[in-house]
Amino acid sequence: MGKKKKRKKAKKRKQLLKRIEKTIDKGDGVSYDDLAVVGLGVLVDSAKDKKSKRFWKTHKRGTKAAAMGFPVIDSIFAMEEETDLVEPVISYRHQGGGWYDIEVGGSVVDRVQGETDAAERAGELLEQAAAMDGAIEDGVSHSGGGWYELVVGGVPVERVQGQEAAETAMERIESLNASN
Repeated sequence: MGKKKKRKKAKKRKQLLKRIEKTIDKGDGVSYDDLAVVGLGVLVDSAKDKKSKRFWKTHKRGTKAAAMGFPVIDSIFAMEEETDLVEPVISYRHQGGGWYDIEVGGSVVDRVQGETDAAERAGELLEQAAAMDGAIEDGVSHSGGGWYELVVGGVPVERVQGQEAAETAMERIESLNASN
């Protein structure tokens, strides 16, 4: 690529970044959440059109914009670092044969049959995470009356009665992660 073409491309990129920056600086209410929703929109469009290239192309552009020291992106990452709350990542992933792994923060906490059941289980965990007042330490904790909570990724994933049952349940979760 010639120098003239490179300069033209760099100029276009800078103009785009300025337009984005002006839009956000206007105070139109564009926030980190809005940018995340736009990213999800790109993902949905890519999946709908079965064009993962579009998603990865957009991802590459976003990575380049971040590497250029784009002030708005820098301030978004600064805002992220300022917050004490870390949203747990709760998801489900198809494993074949109709089985789905339910994951919290990258750790498998359950395995269920059927996508509907997987989505419901992930939804339950999201509700539990949203209802929490503060961070909970991972592991098994006694919650009173002979009940124990299993916590993975800061999210209570299961509640069982009896210490032995709690230890067995935690071993099951550990074995799910060992097989991945």
